[in-house]
Amino acid sequence: MPGFLDYDFLISSLDHYYKFVSGLFMEWINDSEGVSNIIRWARNYYSVFSYFYKMTSEVQTLWTEIRKTAAQSNIFVLDRMKELSLIFETGKYEADLFSNLAGYTKNVKAGHDQFREQLVNSTKQISKLAESQRLYQLIKF
Repeated sequence: MPGFLDYDFLISSLDHYYKFVSGLFMEWINDSEGVSNIIRWARNYYSVFSYFYKMTSEVQTLWTEIRKTAAQSNIFVLDRMKELSLIFETGKYEADLFSNLAGYTKNVKAGHDQFREQLVNSTKQISKLAESQRLYQLIKF
C-alpha cells in the first residue's frame, strides 16, 4: 500500500499481522462512531455534567459503568491482539486474503457493537439527567 506504510517490518508475518490488525480495529479506533471516540465523548459528557450540574449518585454510577465498559473493551482488544499474534507468529494464516481469520472479523465487529451500545446508552442517560436538572432549574426560578 504505497503512501500508507512507511516501512516494512523485518519479519513478513509481522507485516501481515499489522495489516490485518489495523484493518480489524479501524472502525473501533478511527471511526466517529467507534468505541474509542464514544469513550472520549462519554468522558466529555461526564466532565460537563460535573462542572455545570449537581452531581448525583446516578451519574456517578453511570460514570463507573462507562469506565468499566472502557476497561472491558480494552481487555477485549488486547486479548484478540494476543490471540492473533500467536496465529501470525506461527504462520497459521492465509497471507493473501486472511480468509481463515473471518471469525475474528465477526467477533471484533460484534464486540465493538456491544461495547459501543453500552457506552452510548450510559452517555445518553447522563445527558437526560443533565436535561432534567436544567428543566428543574428553569421551572424553579
